[in-house]
Amino acid sequence: MAEEQEKNIIRLLAKGDEEAMGILFRSYHRLL
Repeated sequence: MAEEQEKNIIRLLAKGDEEAMGILFRSYHRLL
């Protein structure tokens, strides 16, 4: 059960990272 929860948290973090990277990338592009 705990392992399953850990996987879900990692997946959420990875997903959040992807979104954050996308936002950073767009902001960076605007500066160039």
